[in-house]
Amino acid sequence: MLSLGLAASFQPLRAAETDCSLRDPSTIAKDRGVYWIYGTGRGIPEYSSPDRQHWTFRGDVFPSAPAWVAAAVPANTSNFAWAPDIRFFHGKWHLYYSFSSFGSNISGIGVATNNTLNPHSWIDQGLVVQSGKNTDYNAIDPAIFQEPNGELWLSFGSFFSGIKLVQLDTATGKQRAGQSNVYTLAEHPQSPVNAIEASMVTYHAGFYFLFVNWDRCCNGNQSTYNIHVGRSKNITGPYRDRAGLKMLQGGGTLFLGAVKSSAGAAISDEVGPGHAGIISERTGEYFSCSYEWARDRADKSTVNVSKLTWDRGGWPQISE
Repeated sequence: MLSLGLAASFQPLRAAETDCSLRDPSTIAKDRGVYWIYGTGRGIPEYSSPDRQHWTFRGDVFPSAPAWVAAAVPANTSNFAWAPDIRFFHGKWHLYYSFSSFGSNISGIGVATNNTLNPHSWIDQGLVVQSGKNTDYNAIDPAIFQEPNGELWLSFGSFFSGIKLVQLDTATGKQRAGQSNVYTLAEHPQSPVNAIEASMVTYHAGFYFLFVNWDRCCNGNQSTYNIHVGRSKNITGPYRDRAGLKMLQGGGTLFLGAVKSSAGAAISDEVGPGHAGIISERTGEYFSCSYEWARDRADKSTVNVSKLTWDRGGWPQISE
């Protein structure tokens, strides 16, 4: 894996492994020339960077769990939050995050706001989406997306009935009043347990693109996590892969593979890419994700940042 040195103008041409050992990273945010990233862990760990490659741990967003968690997710007593995402709109930064317990859909997605990305100034605004015994979906892995026309959407979901989408109010950051539709965007019926999660929506050249993770995380160099993508002319779908198969029917073009041999042994320095994010810069677009296992990170997770380009057919690819 190429590791680029610090330069006056950081412009990676290939996938660059960072020094950030973080699982389920948010989209990278930039505020006043400083990059920020958030991930799964106790209180939502946050890191800052001057260059997208060298990161410094800046503490946790929540010293204690938000007030709504005890009633909504009583099994989570450790202030352990999952898979956050971040976006600036309506004059503030909005950090979406989830609380759950492993294997359960008794879950909730909340939002916190901040005028800047000062790590000690987050104010929790409460629940956005909740799931449980009366729903067939799982309210974790939030990903925020704003359309070119300003409309705001939240995709989420893990296992159960797949990837969902709801519309948000740009003023509150919560579900729009009178808009209770929950759209289903993608499933993974090839998996007996519908192992699909970690969605992310982006827009390019007239198409909405949906990135999702298939299969299993959290098993070191035996993780089977991989990223697939499809596209649609409409934010609500249907999303189709290169072959035209709907993602609702298990379609999805492979974007980043698990990088494993048929025997299950690692054949690379990194295994199990997941949790896609894209940041737009003056020098182009950059794709971020974590790898479940990295040999040179003492077998921990690591965050990679790569230059993103688009092929002649209008599909995303990692630039070589």
